[in-house]
Amino acid sequence: MKTYEKITIVTIVLAIVVLVLASFLGVYVLKTFKVSNVIPNYDLGMEFSEKRIVEYEVDSSIKESKIYDSEGNLVEQEEGVEYTEENGYKIVDIMMNDEAVLTTENYQNSKNIFKNKLYSLGASQYTLNLNEENGKITVELPENDDTDYIIENLGQSGEFSITDYETGEVLLNQENLKLANITYGAGSELNETTVYLYLQFDKEGTEKLKDITTTYVQGEEETSEDGKFVNLSINGQVYMEKTGFPEEYSDGSLYLTLGSSSDEDTIQQYIETAAATANNLNAGYNPIAYTYSSDTRESIVDESLLNIVLYIFIGLNIISFVYFIVKFKKAGFIATILQLGYIAVLLLAVRFLSITVTIEGVIGIVISIILNYIFTYMAFNATFVKEKTMKEAIKGIFGSFTLRMIPVYIIAIVFTFTGLLYTSSLGMTLVWGAIILYLYNIIFTNILLRMAIKED
Repeated sequence: MKTYEKITIVTIVLAIVVLVLASFLGVYVLKTFKVSNVIPNYDLGMEFSEKRIVEYEVDSSIKESKIYDSEGNLVEQEEGVEYTEENGYKIVDIMMNDEAVLTTENYQNSKNIFKNKLYSLGASQYTLNLNEENGKITVELPENDDTDYIIENLGQSGEFSITDYETGEVLLNQENLKLANITYGAGSELNETTVYLYLQFDKEGTEKLKDITTTYVQGEEETSEDGKFVNLSINGQVYMEKTGFPEEYSDGSLYLTLGSSSDEDTIQQYIETAAATANNLNAGYNPIAYTYSSDTRESIVDESLLNIVLYIFIGLNIISFVYFIVKFKKAGFIATILQLGYIAVLLLAVRFLSITVTIEGVIGIVISIILNYIFTYMAFNATFVKEKTMKEAIKGIFGSFTLRMIPVYIIAIVFTFTGLLYTSSLGMTLVWGAIILYLYNIIFTNILLRMAIKED
């Protein structure tokens, strides 16, 4: 064996060893006086981590109470006056939810809105159940950094309105809203970025907005005597209060300024607020108001069971490595190193690509490892027994292996795009397992076979 071949083999083996160490032990660097692992953690599904159980119940509280006198006139409450029925007053409680909206159809619509929001808010995994008798919606989510953000936005109504400041008359609402989105622009100061919530209205809404912006014109001073003004609110929160418009808006577009800053963290907060608001509006209006409570539960899969499965997996791999060595003698050590390297690269890819690992995802990882083991065995067996030249053998292995695996790859691609985490986790691990299998073996196995196993 020539010197450059030996150097190449040693370099490849060392590279694989580094990948194995990085995957299983991590890569630690010093950051701000603290040593931390730069390799991302696994994004685990609810089966392997804590999960949040959130119950959204129909709000049965009183929104406000109105008092009428004996003649049916609305009374403005004054201190020191007892507004009782004995004194001739009638108290009417306005509930958060009118009885008319509490229907099975609206409950089902609420469930669909929740489902749309879960997707748009980036929930990686969830279960969603509706009690059609009382409208209670139960959501299960994995416990992570996004859980609170998702929970807080799920129950929002998606309500939008522009109302007359004095009379409260609704001039424009969510029924005419076509699209909500985020946009950016330069701020008034140097290096500042302004984050906007962009609202686009349909044809009828465009005409209404045009009428509003020509009627409610900004005066010299913000008083009702100087002009007509509006309030603009989203999800019950006022974004514009006692506001007039400086010009006519005739294209059906409205930009709401959420904030300006040159600080990246502050800008990111504005973006998250705008994204959540846009998602709520795009998901549709929910006429039912909810209250929610949440509880954290432990993982479904017990840690001791996980350890047992892990030990079995390690044991099976050790047996396969021993078989390599017995079957291929010295070349078996190279086959073992190659198989270890593939496992390491696949697990690194799962972490860096943020693939959510469910039980199905674990199955996909195991299948990928088995497929690579089969490929490695076929490649070494063909070259070791000298059935063909190494070049012909390797070329033939790639071709025959690919043809045999076509059904598996079709299933993997279909599962990846199902939109269901349980199947997409399996699909994604299989797809990336296949991609890595070919790239890894072209780069490493192909070279080591050619150099480490010499023809007679």
